[in-house]
Amino acid sequence: MRFIRFRPSPAEAGVLGGKPVPTYPLCFTLPGQLPSGKNQIERPPGRKPYPNSRFKAWRTAASVHLIQQHLNHLMLARPLHLTVEYTPGDLITRDVSGMTDAILHLLEKNGVVENDKWIHDLTWRRQELDRKNPKAVCKLDYA
Repeated sequence: MRFIRFRPSPAEAGVLGGKPVPTYPLCFTLPGQLPSGKNQIERPPGRKPYPNSRFKAWRTAASVHLIQQHLNHLMLARPLHLTVEYTPGDLITRDVSGMTDAILHLLEKNGVVENDKWIHDLTWRRQELDRKNPKAVCKLDYA
């Protein structure tokens, strides 16, 4: 038997079963410099992968921002489009795919998306340098 999960459409946003249902697109801000998600996960042979301490500290701080914006535990399970407007805080060259991995690890860890396989489309826009306010403004919408 196959179970079909109900996920509200944008038109159905409001209150469902006593719980607030967010409106789409979901917009959230991750302040500070994004780390790479590729080089921060340790994969020792024969053991479960785990994040190093720098990535874990960033993920914990970023998780607090998601919780404050009431976006944790949505468990979205349908094709999604992620738009990221990235504002760097320095001139160091960073790997876009690594920063994307960091955001996807964060969304999956906090239950915003059930699995990062649901991110079908990705748009990455780099903004001008802002040394005082580096951030990533993200928008998650149905694909």
